[in-house]
Amino acid sequence: MNKQLRKRHRISWVLIGLSLPVMMLISWLFIPQLEPVKAITMDLPEAFPISIKKIEHPAYTVQLRKNSAGEMQLEWRNEAPLKVPTAVIYQLNEGNSKQLIGRIETRGIYRFTIQPDSSSNNTYRFQLYDFIHQQIIDTLNFHL
Repeated sequence: MNKQLRKRHRISWVLIGLSLPVMMLISWLFIPQLEPVKAITMDLPEAFPISIKKIEHPAYTVQLRKNSAGEMQLEWRNEAPLKVPTAVIYQLNEGNSKQLIGRIETRGIYRFTIQPDSSSNNTYRFQLYDFIHQQIIDTLNFHL
């Protein structure tokens, strides 16, 4: 390496040494200020005042409720997280037709508005279903 090449080499390393911290500072200033990730929460509807029937299970409690206008509500309270993370609730009607009510996930309270029973025997039937494994977890029957 001759004298002129050593001089160019030294100048290039000095320029790199000075420009790297400046570029790092500029890039740090251009990082966008994002909001921290917030958990997605759904607003829980108010519980209807009249409790009609209650089924208790070690992992969950299910209540059938209604208001003064006659609207019905299913209240699902998970005492412990379910063993399957993909559970949905169906309301079973006459002729084994299913109507999707909602999804149950972790520990907590879930309330769903349900359609009145069209049959004459006043029986509300619900099915807890795991749609990934395609299996029925539980079936609940409310006889009024």
